[in-house]
Amino acid sequence: MNSLTIFRTAAIGWWMLCIFSCTKFKDRLDTVNGDSGIIGIVRSGQTIAEAQIDEQVTVYAKIGRAGSDIKMFVSDVEASIVSRGTSNADGYQKDTFNIVVPRLAKIGPGSIYFTLNGAVQPSLAFTVKRPDILFAGKVWVEPYLFTYSDSTGSDPNTVGGGGWDYTFPDVLRDGSSRVAVVNSVIKLAYDKDAGVFYFLDFQTSDHSLRLRKLKDGMVTTIAGGGNDYFATKGAELKIGTDGFSNNGLDPLDMRPGPDGKLYFTNRFSTEPDPVTGLPSAYSLIERIDPVTGGVEIIAGNNHRNVEYYYSNTVLNYRGLEDGTKDSAMISSPTGLAFGKEGDLYFIDGDALLRRLGKDGSIHTILGKVDRMIYDFEDADGKIYHPLFYTAIDEHSDGFGDGVRLSGCKNMVRAGNGKFYLFSLGGGGWDYNIVEVNMDTKEASTIIGLQNGERSNFTTGTFKEVGLTYTSTFDVDFDGNILFGFTTIYKMDLQAETITKMTSFTDFPPQYTSQRQFMQERQPGTNCIIGRLNRIVFDQFGNLYAGYDQVAASSDVRIAKVVIEKQ
Repeated sequence: MNSLTIFRTAAIGWWMLCIFSCTKFKDRLDTVNGDSGIIGIVRSGQTIAEAQIDEQVTVYAKIGRAGSDIKMFVSDVEASIVSRGTSNADGYQKDTFNIVVPRLAKIGPGSIYFTLNGAVQPSLAFTVKRPDILFAGKVWVEPYLFTYSDSTGSDPNTVGGGGWDYTFPDVLRDGSSRVAVVNSVIKLAYDKDAGVFYFLDFQTSDHSLRLRKLKDGMVTTIAGGGNDYFATKGAELKIGTDGFSNNGLDPLDMRPGPDGKLYFTNRFSTEPDPVTGLPSAYSLIERIDPVTGGVEIIAGNNHRNVEYYYSNTVLNYRGLEDGTKDSAMISSPTGLAFGKEGDLYFIDGDALLRRLGKDGSIHTILGKVDRMIYDFEDADGKIYHPLFYTAIDEHSDGFGDGVRLSGCKNMVRAGNGKFYLFSLGGGGWDYNIVEVNMDTKEASTIIGLQNGERSNFTTGTFKEVGLTYTSTFDVDFDGNILFGFTTIYKMDLQAETITKMTSFTDFPPQYTSQRQFMQERQPGTNCIIGRLNRIVFDQFGNLYAGYDQVAASSDVRIAKVVIEKQ
């Protein structure tokens, strides 16, 4: 066989192989192109695996072979197709369908699929959630207090340039709205008799706290910034930052009292003593007269003996001891609330509900901690007996010291005279709300799921709602409780239901920035609340939300939430 014959034979073989391979590739390509199924579900640009009834979502699908009859199904219920299109994201073409989750879809785990000329195509797992129960009235959110900000034009030649850059001064300043420098509105409180707001503010330049008031649009500093933790004048007082986290759950708190004075907590450690070299740790409950600026310590500074031993690193004047003003000890008081007789109630050690009487005595009403005394021989050869308190990681209802509270941070007295506590849970419980009858000293968990159970419901009846992180409690004009973190919920004590009052969907097209959006009045169904530190009501039924953290470009520090009556 000559070379020409060999070449012709090889060429024919290659040609036959090419025909075979190309045909096989084409068949495979036709098969791939003919495949159908759901690729993904998207909402607001994010891939999701669940959505509420009546929500609109975008379904990415591969239709495959052409078909004129396409129907979408969510958990076996046909969904309304709002629009249809195509997308070339990820480098290949996909069909897109904007659909509405049907009202008859079964709540819970299910799937999304479509039919092509009546034939069911492969599905994708998808969970259907019940829609939030919205507050049955009109809610509007509008800015109430602005902070001063410097604005400078950015370079139009840079990426994203041509707009404005906003910076906030590091040092706080008094004055009217837009003139005053307000950094954080922490533990917002309102005195209905005086028409005055109070809040703690954090100065970033020296990491210090100020106690400030807002009245008739004017911000005034009434305490803090001084050098003396035990000062009797507000201007000289230093407010401690021990345990301070600026997230609503730190041990600092304040509440206007029935006597017109403002009650607040102060937790700090002193500088080391020049003789012993040891600092001292204190937790105080104080009150200030907003008119005179006079400050009184009403609990915590009893100077009771604290045992000094060789390996001490701090003289700890904090504790959980009941008794008279001269012997009682407090540890980390928060959740201040006044009873009907004028006594001050508070949460202590995250586990105890305690009462401070008008005579300065302190008594534990509910809860228990382990109180242990250890005997040990120190390095100096002496025997010492240090005292330790340990929280019990349990959550159980009951009476008196039979109650177990874990991670309690917030408390409020409602219109029915009962107290309500928000707890981070313990012993297999998630976040929960506990109702306390002070007359019988009984505690009952009314919201919260046990044993690691989870709920898809953020609204609904008390028994079916699963709580998430919350940073604030307050009582509305009708005696119901409102709570939230970046969304405000209403807890109706009569109907035993929880409804959503605010939410955010997206920015309307006429707004170019979050800052612009927050500076104008918005409906509660589409508004930005910011990270709530506390919400309070005035005597007219209006709600005010204080932010401890908002977007860097936003200068709104307090928002007013107007709730229109039916």
